[in-house]
Amino acid sequence: MHALDHGMEEKHVISTHVDIGNVTSVQLQFVKGGQGASYVKVHSVLLEPAEDTSKK
Repeated sequence: MHALDHGMEEKHVISTHVDIGNVTSVQLQFVKGGQGASYVKVHSVLLEPAEDTSKK
């Protein structure tokens, strides 16, 4: 499920790690500043199969 909540609500620090088919690793981190300044950190890492790596 690719459901993303872009609501500007006051949220605590939430770290979610999701693995899709062991191919794409996406980490979403919701951080709320002290002055109410909230921002979202999105870490996307593409993991290549060992077969493609050995071919190089």
